[in-house]
Amino acid sequence: MSEIKVNKVVPRVAAGNVQLGNSGDTLTVASGADLIIGGDLIIPSGGTITAQTGSVLNGVGKVANVTAWSYTSTVVQSATSPADVTGYSLDYTPADSSNTVVFTGQVQFSGIRTDQSTPEANFEFYRDGGATGIKSLLNRGRFGNTAENHQLYINVPLIGEDSPATASQVTYTLRAWTNADDIEVEYLSVILFEITP
Repeated sequence: MSEIKVNKVVPRVAAGNVQLGNSGDTLTVASGADLIIGGDLIIPSGGTITAQTGSVLNGVGKVANVTAWSYTSTVVQSATSPADVTGYSLDYTPADSSNTVVFTGQVQFSGIRTDQSTPEANFEFYRDGGATGIKSLLNRGRFGNTAENHQLYINVPLIGEDSPATASQVTYTLRAWTNADDIEVEYLSVILFEITP
């Protein structure tokens, strides 16, 4: 095998191009060596980047793990501030402390309208019994547009994300609260996506 030792390769003319290899050739960066690109990496139309099994593309974010979980149990909840819903907890171990956990799912509950003009139920996930819920959206269900004492079953979507900052097991617990007399939590289904940086 021939070997050329140089510190720099430049085009023969200013702003020219340098071609490495011909069509069908394979250019190899040796194991343990780095290819550092200071400018743009341009992939022509029709070109591809292929990551072989076991390789890691850092800085491009990928799904490291997907976990589906569901739980069915009727739990009466009457708290007016966030309180654990008994049994509605999920243990999860992140693959890496730098990853983000994104969740999506829904919780089903039933409620009876009382004298509240807009009775509602709120849901949120808390990690390891923390005082602040993890960042979430779409976690409220209202059941006020019905006759008094008429029971409704409502599905509430849950969407959120968390940065556990650990590779050790964490516990996500559903908490609920309501301004009505009480609600009954019936069912929860969740899919967790763990995303690399």
